[in-house]
Amino acid sequence: MGNLPPGTRVIATVWAPPGSRISFVGHAVERACIGHCFSFANYEAASGEFRVRVRKGSPVVTSSTDDAEDMASGEYEVDETDLPLRQVYQCEPGDQTKLCIRDLESGETNGRLGYKPPSQ
Repeated sequence: MGNLPPGTRVIATVWAPPGSRISFVGHAVERACIGHCFSFANYEAASGEFRVRVRKGSPVVTSSTDDAEDMASGEYEVDETDLPLRQVYQCEPGDQTKLCIRDLESGETNGRLGYKPPSQ
C-alpha cells in the first residue's frame, strides 16, 4: 500500500477462508491504508453511528451505507464521480493470501475479478 500515491481511494473485496475465526479480514486492508490511502467503502462514517461522519460528495469515503455494503460485497457499479478508485482483491483463488491492486473503471462492478466465496 505504501506504493500508492497519497490519498488514493481503495475498495477492498477480501474474504476470510471458510471456517476462519476472523470474518472481517477486509479491515486489515483498512489498517494498511493508514497514512497512505482511504478506504472508500468504510461504512462507519456513512452510518452516522460513529464519531467520524461524512457529507454527501466526500472524496474520502462514501456517504451511502447501501453503496458501502455493495462495495464490500463486490456488487458496486463504479460511478465516474468515484474515480480514481482502486480495488484490493484476492487475485489467486488457490492462495487467498495473495492480494492485488487494480484501477477500477466507470460502469464496472467492483467484484467482477478475483476470488469470491461460493456463498456470495
